[in-house]
This record gives sequence, structure tokens and C-alpha cells, in this order.
Amino acid sequence: MGLDAVELVIRVEDSFDIKIPDDEASAIVSIGDLYRCILHKLGQSPKTGNLKKRCMTARAFYRLRKGLSRLKHCEGLRIRPDTPLEQVLPAKDRQDIWPGLEKSIGLKLPRLKRPPIIPALMLLLCIAWMVLGTSIFYIKQNKWPSYIGSASTFEVFMTGLLVTALLILVASLVLTRPLAVWIPGCANTGDLAKAILQDNYEKIAQEIFPVKFDSKEMSLKEKEVWMALIEIVADQLGVYAAELKPETEFVKDLNCG
Repeated sequence: MGLDAVELVIRVEDSFDIKIPDDEASAIVSIGDLYRCILHKLGQSPKTGNLKKRCMTARAFYRLRKGLSRLKHCEGLRIRPDTPLEQVLPAKDRQDIWPGLEKSIGLKLPRLKRPPIIPALMLLLCIAWMVLGTSIFYIKQNKWPSYIGSASTFEVFMTGLLVTALLILVASLVLTRPLAVWIPGCANTGDLAKAILQDNYEKIAQEIFPVKFDSKEMSLKEKEVWMALIEIVADQLGVYAAELKPETEFVKDLNCG
């Protein structure tokens, strides 16, 4: 098989979570052959639930992979769903890459966040400042604030504490901005694709459209498989999905050998 055919088989395997041995792949001539092969593999697999969502996740992944492959440090890198995120999106460069990657794939990316410990430390810092300031005021007055002679003095002091705490919080947000490189729940590119799907579900769903198949007795699973397959073939080989038929041959009609 040529490189185009190999990449197509890999993409089909990743999309449907199946394995197609080389001997079976070499016997596939038409899209219909590939379609029947996928149905056969899915019939042997317990992972046949929710095909639509799985195919949409695959769509999000390949949009992501295409965008990542344009990055200089990813040239020649084989990006798969289990590729560590740090390998393709180093934390130190993530903030610089993010806007361009989002534009490149045409999908909204998850918001980069600070690690959870950073906001917690910022909150503790503000609380500690308030407690320390109140304690100093009490020690200086040698009595609890509620019993001091001038209530206005305490009010002014507390207002100053609150303003200072707010300034500390703002300064902390500014100073920790470079640390906002964390993507919740994402350890690899597959996880990131799922997060992208969550934020762009309707848009991706609209991109995956059904194409008529000859049989009128297809089950919902069969229709979803066919719909996803022709979308994959069209995107991978740069052809129109509407022109793809079960009898369309990869070598003869699509120059994919």
C-alpha cells in the first residue's frame, strides 16, 4: 500500500477503535469493501456504543492533528490520540501557540488555566493578610475592635485592609499569568480532542452530514458508520463526500494506492 492508503487505514482504525491487519487492508478495493470490513470489526468488538460521538471525537482529533502538524516543532511527528500533550504543546510555549492553533483548526480551544494550587494560594494569601492586619490592629489597641472608642477608625482600617487585599489579588493574577498553561483533564492529544468536541459539539455535528446509501434497510449503526467513513475518506483524500459511492475504487477512482 502507498502512503495515502496507509494513512487512511490508520485514520479509520483510530476513528472506529478497530485494527485492520495488512493482509485484510491489501484486499480492500472499494469504499464498500472498507465499509463492510469496518462493520465486521465492529461486530466483533464490544465497543460499538455511541458511534456518532466517537466519530465526532475523531473529527475533532484530526482537525487538531492537522493544526499541530503545521507547527514547526511537530514537522514529521506522527501524532496519535495517545501522544503526550507536552510533546506537541510544550507548556513553556503553550500560551504563544494557542491563538494561532485555534485559528488554524477553526474550532474553539479550551481556556488555559492556572494549576488549581495557584488560586488556592492566592486566596490563602489574601486571608492571611486580613488576619494579620486585624491582629496587628487589635494588639496596637490592646482590645477587640468591637470595643474600641472610635468605630470610624476601625472602619477606615478595615477598608484599607480590603483595598490592599484586592491589590494583592490583582498583582497575583498578573504575576501568575505565565503559569496559565494547564488544560483540565488533558494529558494527551486524545483528551484535548474530547475537550474541543465539548466546546464545539454543534459545529462539528453540522459538519458531519449523512450521505445516501443504496440500501434502505440500513440500521442506525450502519448509517452512522457509512456517514463517518465517507467523511473520513473525503477529508483524507481531498474529495467531495457527495461523490463517494460504495462501488468507488480507491486506486482507479481516487488514485489512492
